[in-house]
Amino acid sequence: MIGPIERIVYLHFTDETELTGM
Repeated sequence: MIGPIERIVYLHFTDETELTGM
C-alpha cells in the first residue's frame, strides 16, 4: 500500500505536471 507521504508527493507531482502541461 502507498504511505501518506508517498501519496502527498504523488499528488504534488501530478499537480505540477498538469500546471506545466497547460
